[in-house]
Amino acid sequence: GAVVILCPTPVTTWWLVRRAWRAPLLQVVASGGVADGAGIAALLALGAEAVQLGTRFIATPEASVHENYKRAVLAADVDGSTLVARGKLPIRQLKNKFAERYNAAERAGATQAELDALFKTASLKQAALEGDVEWGKVEAGQSAGLVDEILPAAELMRRLVAELEEARVR
Repeated sequence: GAVVILCPTPVTTWWLVRRAWRAPLLQVVASGGVADGAGIAALLALGAEAVQLGTRFIATPEASVHENYKRAVLAADVDGSTLVARGKLPIRQLKNKFAERYNAAERAGATQAELDALFKTASLKQAALEGDVEWGKVEAGQSAGLVDEILPAAELMRRLVAELEEARVR
């Protein structure tokens, strides 16, 4: 069986991988903050058995998201994302008008009911399928800041493998 560790606090992948690695008989698939072969090598060195990349594969022709979503990922820097819904199970998304409004309400002490209602005003579908990257939930991580081009998935895989091998010999 698989065990998924969802961390409702802003603990980074680095520490989660090390903590999960300590669990007996647990195979660790690390995810979060990785966009290149060097990142894969780092997580494997920390004890992960495998590494899953999400944000990096948004910027491929094969990703079935709106072109606006892909352009938003390309335009983001490493500080271009934020956590939304910190009081529950947070999502990391690119900074936009929805995230600003939600986080401002959270800082101002809005009730959970008010935050829930606000959270429901935006969706991933709104951003990914309809292209509304200002008011939709543009789910992407800090690794977006390392993504600077759209590559076919096969080419991206070749590049990731080459970068991983290069990182391993350093």
